[in-house]
Amino acid sequence: MDNLQPAFVMKNYIPHSYKVLLLHPEHGKIFCMFSPTDQAILLTTGALIWCTVQKKHNIYSFLDLQIECNVSTDHVQFVHEIIRLCFKNLPYGTVVPELFDFLLYVYKHLDKLSVQGKNVALLRFFLMLDLLDDDSFVHHAAVLDPVGPIVQDSALLDKYVARCWDRFFQNI
Repeated sequence: MDNLQPAFVMKNYIPHSYKVLLLHPEHGKIFCMFSPTDQAILLTTGALIWCTVQKKHNIYSFLDLQIECNVSTDHVQFVHEIIRLCFKNLPYGTVVPELFDFLLYVYKHLDKLSVQGKNVALLRFFLMLDLLDDDSFVHHAAVLDPVGPIVQDSALLDKYVARCWDRFFQNI
C-alpha cells in the first residue's frame, strides 16, 4: 500500500492487552489496538514498522501493518535507551517531526554507528528533548552526523552522555 508510514514500537502490552504504544510521524505518541490473531502480536519494543492507522475515539487501530524488522541483539540496548527517552519525555499525541526523522535516520544506519556515533546520537536526542547541558562542546557534538567521522574525544562524549542520563533520571 502506498499510504504506509513508518512508526516505532515504544512499548508492547502483550499479554495483558492487545495494544502497543507507537511513535508515529503524523500522530505522535499513540496507543494502537489490534486483534489477538493479528501479526502485531510479534511486535517488540524498538521495532520499526510500516503501518496505516485509523483513530477510533481516543485510540488507534491498525488498518495495515508490515514489520520491517525487529532490532538485532547488537543494538538492543542502544535502541531501548532512545525509546526510553522518547517514552518518558514525549507527551501523548505530540508530533516532533525532527525527532522522528532523526530516529528513522539513526535506525536505518545502526550497523554503521560506532560507539562514538551512538553517543553523538544520544546527545542529539537529549538536545531535542531539552535534557542537554548548556555547554558549547556538548551542543557541537550533539549536532554532528552520528554516521560520519567523529573526532571528538570518546571519554568526553561518555562523560556528557552520563551527565545527561543523570539529569534524565533526576527528572523521572
